[in-house]
Amino acid sequence: MHVDGCVAMACKVEGLVIRDDGELWHRRLGHLHHGDLKILQQITTGLPKGTLAQLDQCKGCTLGNFWKATFHEKDSRAMTILERIHTVMCGPLSVDSTDKHKYYVIFVDDFSRKCWIFFM
Repeated sequence: MHVDGCVAMACKVEGLVIRDDGELWHRRLGHLHHGDLKILQQITTGLPKGTLAQLDQCKGCTLGNFWKATFHEKDSRAMTILERIHTVMCGPLSVDSTDKHKYYVIFVDDFSRKCWIFFM
């Protein structure tokens, strides 16, 4: 692909055709900020000459800037031993253990944080 001197590149992304160099390079460089894209254009070779200005708001960048509310701290820890047990089961494993086990289960006591692991 020839980059130098290109005037209008077309790239099919998410069902739409991009004909703006700034938007194309913004996406190619991992949604790099347009101000940083201009700096990169000055200190490197290979990026097209001319303006790499942002014409529209990038949908991916807009969605990436949304955030969800954090979970509030709750005193939901167990108050006594074995009141709440967390369980994780894993398997089948691609390689058998030395005793030919393909699965394991882990139990964690929420109060003491003691762990038990059983191979199956």
